[in-house]
Amino acid sequence: MNKSIKLLNLKTCLALILCLMLQMSLLGTVQAARSIRQCLILPIMDNMEGAIAYKVFEELETYVKNSDWCIYKSNSEILDILNSYKNNLQSHLENSDVLKIISEKTDAGALIRLKLFPQPNGAKITMSIIGENGVDLYFNETTIVPSMDPSVIAQAGINWLNQFAKTIPYEGTVTGILGEQFTVNAGKNLGLFDGTTIKILRPLGKRKHPLLKEIVDWDTLKIAGGKIFFVAATQSQGKILEYEKGQQIKMGDWVVKQIVEDQIETLGAEKRTDYSNDDFKFGKLGIVNFSFMAGQGSATSLNDSTLRKVGGVGIGISVASELWITRKFWGGMQIDKQFSSYSKQEGTLALDSNSVNKTMLKFKFGYKYLPLGFFYGPQLDAYVGYANQSYGMDTSTSDGFTDISFSGPLLGIRGNIPFKNKYRVGGGLDFILSPSYTENVTVYGEKDSSSSYTIYFFGQYFYAPTITLDANLEIISSSAEFRNPSRQIEFKDTNLKFGVTYLF
Repeated sequence: MNKSIKLLNLKTCLALILCLMLQMSLLGTVQAARSIRQCLILPIMDNMEGAIAYKVFEELETYVKNSDWCIYKSNSEILDILNSYKNNLQSHLENSDVLKIISEKTDAGALIRLKLFPQPNGAKITMSIIGENGVDLYFNETTIVPSMDPSVIAQAGINWLNQFAKTIPYEGTVTGILGEQFTVNAGKNLGLFDGTTIKILRPLGKRKHPLLKEIVDWDTLKIAGGKIFFVAATQSQGKILEYEKGQQIKMGDWVVKQIVEDQIETLGAEKRTDYSNDDFKFGKLGIVNFSFMAGQGSATSLNDSTLRKVGGVGIGISVASELWITRKFWGGMQIDKQFSSYSKQEGTLALDSNSVNKTMLKFKFGYKYLPLGFFYGPQLDAYVGYANQSYGMDTSTSDGFTDISFSGPLLGIRGNIPFKNKYRVGGGLDFILSPSYTENVTVYGEKDSSSSYTIYFFGQYFYAPTITLDANLEIISSSAEFRNPSRQIEFKDTNLKFGVTYLF
């Protein structure tokens, strides 16, 4: 028993000695970037002489001190200095130079700033999380809570902090290096344990949202892979197992934990076969959309100089889905069904009215270009597939109308961009490449040329984390031309769609 205790004490002493050696290795090195997981709450202003702000601050501070994602950095001297500028504190907290000094004095890499504005029926609150340089914006949200209760206001801030915590891209940073061993400023508090397999990444640059100016993604380079072998509450030590070719770890490199085969049983995680491809780590599988559609359409037949045209309004439904194979590759399908009642618009017709049912079927496989990450910045898609556009009509050979369809390979491009916090707007174009032309009853025969394309514009409102409300305007044109004699059949539709999309 005594021998076991001695061995345990010896191992602990050796670990502590190693920790001191690693810390000594920091002398003479350049200060690394401060960790976002070291945070500070700035003073809160409420335009009510602190009556509400003080209680909100207390509750937020209690939450942050007890949280498992942030090491709280408190410096009463800095806060006392700021209190001396109480009459102009708000402007000082907006000054990037002041924020930078606060970060330096407290060693905090994330400055939490909450603004509180009393309203007639509650309070408007804004939370911003700023980086160590006083400029970088990691998080920014605004809402109105229907209460002046400090606990309700604080809970809104806590919800935001929980949301922000999920976006931090690392567990800790390298703070010491000794040969193949290193120290990390994170431990059990951030989910590291003895035997955790990690990868070391080097941040190369930050990506800002083009409209919101928030930092939404980082460019990184994988440096090495390793394993944690000693863990304390807020610090751990690891060993490099393999380097990427030509790379060496440096101070400030990110440490990110990975789930591998020997940890699956411990963590209860689902078994995976690929642990290196981050394209599979976006947390959602795809979308499904249900829409109601209404629009106006027309059908025109031209035989030599004789023009006949019918048109009218119709209603229908649309169902579309996409499965995200990775962040960048996806497959999808779309089915539209619309029923219309057309009446005579031009020319002499045997049938003054015509019942029309339209069916659009598309299968797509696409590539998504993501300049600022999957869920934040612009998204540009190019896709290929197969499409069939069919028009079921009452047959009248003298009028030139029957059941007609256009089908063939589909090519398309689309793009969208975030607008404010909860909106996306975009548009696209796709067309059937040299579509085949078929008719139920022979009216025109073999086509000499044909075309079919769709132009669309859309907007999305993020109603909930997994639900968006959508509006879509689409313009569809399909036509076929014939020679000897000269004839033409053309269909045009303009539709509005309103629906809901579910993310799963």
